Amino acid sequence: MTYKFGAYELDREQFELRKNGAPVAVEPQVLTLLLLLVENAHRVVTRDEIIQTVWNGRFISEAAVASRISQARSTLGDDGKKQLFIKTIHRRGLRFVADLAEGSIEPEFQKNIDLATGLWAKPAQDAPRLVVIPFRDFTTEPASDFFAETLTEEITTALSRCSDITVIAKTSAFAIGGTDVQLEEISERLGLKYAVEGSVQKSTETIRVNYRIIDLRSGEYLWTDRFEGSALTSFEIQDSVARSIAAALPTRIHGEIASRNTDATSTKLNLFQNYLRLVWPLRQGKTAANVAIDLEKLIEKHGDFALAHAHLSVLLGYAGFEDARHDEEIISKTAKHALHAISLSNDDERVVAKAALGLALSGDCRRALQFSQSALEINPYSTEAIHTRGLIQCAAGEHETALDFHRTAMRLDPLCPSYYLEGVIEACFLLGRYDDAIAAFEQWDKPSLHVLAYMAACYALSGDDEKACQHALEFNRSRPSKFDFCSFLAVVDRFFQKEQDRDHWKAGFHKARVLERQL
Repeated sequence: MTYKFGAYELDREQFELRKNGAPVAVEPQVLTLLLLLVENAHRVVTRDEIIQTVWNGRFISEAAVASRISQARSTLGDDGKKQLFIKTIHRRGLRFVADLAEGSIEPEFQKNIDLATGLWAKPAQDAPRLVVIPFRDFTTEPASDFFAETLTEEITTALSRCSDITVIAKTSAFAIGGTDVQLEEISERLGLKYAVEGSVQKSTETIRVNYRIIDLRSGEYLWTDRFEGSALTSFEIQDSVARSIAAALPTRIHGEIASRNTDATSTKLNLFQNYLRLVWPLRQGKTAANVAIDLEKLIEKHGDFALAHAHLSVLLGYAGFEDARHDEEIISKTAKHALHAISLSNDDERVVAKAALGLALSGDCRRALQFSQSALEINPYSTEAIHTRGLIQCAAGEHETALDFHRTAMRLDPLCPSYYLEGVIEACFLLGRYDDAIAAFEQWDKPSLHVLAYMAACYALSGDDEKACQHALEFNRSRPSKFDFCSFLAVVDRFFQKEQDRDHWKAGFHKARVLERQL
């Protein structure tokens, strides 16, 4: 959709402002604000809506909001005195007052459903787009309407904090819910690919919520789940359901995109799809070092893709656990990519969380703690941010706290436990809870190579010499030919900051005779 006013064209699909046909350089937040105002030109847009759309609901100072409004005006050659395009409505908000050229709005579609005035909460050219359809209420109690409506808002708000999906604004979502327009029509007109829908049933004592994620192109359910609890704890249920969906949905959608595009050529995919295609083989056992090579090629072609830099920093640092590289150049490169990623995108929780882990793997635990906390503040629903914080807390010696973070991530994303098991094993080992570490290991279908060495140490310190020997031998049979255990210990030393933790690992490896059995 392209909006035309005066000499300007505002292109939603290209996320671009043009003047007399030539692109105008505009900061993303300013462009997002312009889209919000133009697409809602029929009404006043409140300050709260601006903060929700431009800053994803985070706490923002009045000065920051005023600055973006001033930039939006100056971009159009406007100012606070003339107010030719953007008018301040005292104590209410802003309104776009310039005339939109005929054809900027599709009247037939707007007549059926007010989607033409809807705004993606986070315009992002490559991000998958979705809508949260208002949940259906199968309860006859009048008060239950409020529960279903507020649950839909909770889920929309939670998902809008995820940096790599784009959520249609709740006003348009509720307009969809109140019409008979088919999802296929909405998908075609607005580029939607996914939807979240569900239902609520409430009795005197219990509330049951069913919810699912739908691929609108195929009609298939990517994920379904159900939550049931006491009617007396309805607000807790709303929060639990919203957190669960916000935690699980990005993983399901990214997995679906990556698996669907595994065999596609890079020329047919956008940048984000290419990234997912390259990192997907990690789930099938491809080594971090090999995927790092692929990401480096992607960065050579698209230098300022923050997520690729952040993920590369993790892979470069993590490769040390696989092939025991203890190279100062690699360590420096790991930190360099992490910091560059943050400089490119410091408000994307996935970028910040991955970069924080990269810094921890390079030995910079202080900044890793700082940035992992920032990732959680950006999106407290992100299981990646929660899990990463756990890994870094463990590296810093806060093992019990780390375990709490990993358990929270697993509770929010119960269908993908293997992603979090390494963190659980590390924390349990350093707490001396070897049986718990072993129990976590037994849930893991394809454990990472170095985790076999971890388990040999666990079994040895728990007194099971036979199992310790078995895992030590398996580790050494599987390790690369150039693997050097002394270098591996150096990698462990770099990551774990407390001397007693490093000594704990070495004691386990020594008792399991891992070093001896490599000969």
